[in-house]
Amino acid sequence: MSLVDDARMALAAARGMGVEWVVDVERFLAPDPVARARELVRAGFGGDFYAAAPGTILFRGAPAAWLAPGVEAAPWEGCVAAPGPGMRQVYRQLNESGDAVARDLVRRMDDTLPAGRPLLVPVVEEGKLVAAFDAGEAERWMRAQERLVGDGVVRVEVE
Repeated sequence: MSLVDDARMALAAARGMGVEWVVDVERFLAPDPVARARELVRAGFGGDFYAAAPGTILFRGAPAAWLAPGVEAAPWEGCVAAPGPGMRQVYRQLNESGDAVARDLVRRMDDTLPAGRPLLVPVVEEGKLVAAFDAGEAERWMRAQERLVGDGVVRVEVE
């Protein structure tokens, strides 16, 4: 491998470095990420910010957001910041009958695509706000999840 190849690989790795906000409570209700996104953009953030849509119910160990490149931004209450080498996605998988959540699968974004609904969506891309959420839709989304999850806790599996 040449010096140029080494440099290209190092640059690609550096671009993938970021900070993940990981759920650190038993059950977490994702807030609307747009206000935080606006703060980041106003502060000069030029990277990417992915987050769970408002009303998404997440469980301990699941990523709730990803910022790249990593920035000094306090995570939401109920989450902890963890630097990492690449974004991970949460895939919500239902049971065979489709009437309950079987598990949330956490997998690196550059891995093979599993079955399930991806829960992190782009909010800021290359420093530009790209998302807007409707409060009524967030409420309907939360209610739909409550029907599938109930009062229980969903198993989070990390691959």
